[in-house]
Amino acid sequence: MAAARPFVPRLRNCLIHLTTLIQPNLISGGKGPRNFRGGLGLRGGSGGSQCTKSSPEPGSSPIFPRLGAPPHAPASLPTRDPFQREPEEEADPSAGANPVSVIAGVDVGNATTEVVLVSGGTILAAGRVPTRGRKGSPDSLRGAAALVRRVERQAGCTVSEARIAPLRAVDTSVVTVPDAVPPRGRLRVLAAGVPTPGGAGACAGPPLLLPAAKQPPGEAPLVAVVPPGLPYDEAAARLRALLEAGTQIGAVLVAGDEGVLVANRLPASLPVIDQVDAGAAASCELLAVEVRPPGHAMNLLTDPVALGARLRLSDDEAADAAVLGRALSDYSNAVDLILDSRAQGPA
Repeated sequence: MAAARPFVPRLRNCLIHLTTLIQPNLISGGKGPRNFRGGLGLRGGSGGSQCTKSSPEPGSSPIFPRLGAPPHAPASLPTRDPFQREPEEEADPSAGANPVSVIAGVDVGNATTEVVLVSGGTILAAGRVPTRGRKGSPDSLRGAAALVRRVERQAGCTVSEARIAPLRAVDTSVVTVPDAVPPRGRLRVLAAGVPTPGGAGACAGPPLLLPAAKQPPGEAPLVAVVPPGLPYDEAAARLRALLEAGTQIGAVLVAGDEGVLVANRLPASLPVIDQVDAGAAASCELLAVEVRPPGHAMNLLTDPVALGARLRLSDDEAADAAVLGRALSDYSNAVDLILDSRAQGPA
């Protein structure tokens, strides 16, 4: 034990020398190398370090009274709020003066309710749902509000203003209209609204069943009928040969679904309708064919006066022409026929 005593002064001197190497600002709070908060004063000089004992301050460490209990956070350490923005990242105070608003346009209709979110002239999102209840009712407004909230979530924004179209409630209902009584005379509709017509125009005349070598007697334009089984290229070649020979062909009816292929090989002025009953067309007395571009109404088959004049209808058959004209008002192509008086037509 006596041999270990000389080591204690050396250990004490090492501790004193180590404390002198610590930055004074961190130890003394930015006031220079003064006494520690424990009562140990340190003085450096050329002759070595000298220790002066001072009374311990309240709260000093009982084990190391000269060093004392260091504080948890030195007062001189620079502190910074982690949520504080850097000077270059601070928002411009004038930026919030005119915030960009999101406007919701709401249209409550009789069947559907539409909402569009707009900001700065740009459409952010839109949505549509069936209208709840009657237009203008509280249920319809609640449904519109729910749609606005849903579109808000989809767009990730908040609506600041809503503009609603005028609510003019209209009651809607469904009425079943009975079908028109089909005509009982000779006038019939052979085809209407086929999906693949060709060409454009109108023609009324007797049928000409292919393959025909020459034009039958008469000066009226003919309606050529392509029977099933005749290839479209062969049918087009026979039709071109008849046209070059001077046969007046005003329209073409095709039994199959190759009307476009036949029309592409004929003059563009010839109307072509496919998917027709070639047997019924060839056995009738007269045919009226009309093809218009999609979305355009027909002129001949929907006009009972013009159709009656072209098909030479009697006064009793004029009413049938009016009924068929109203039934064909929504179609852009159709074929009417006059049954042969010597044959029994369909009832």
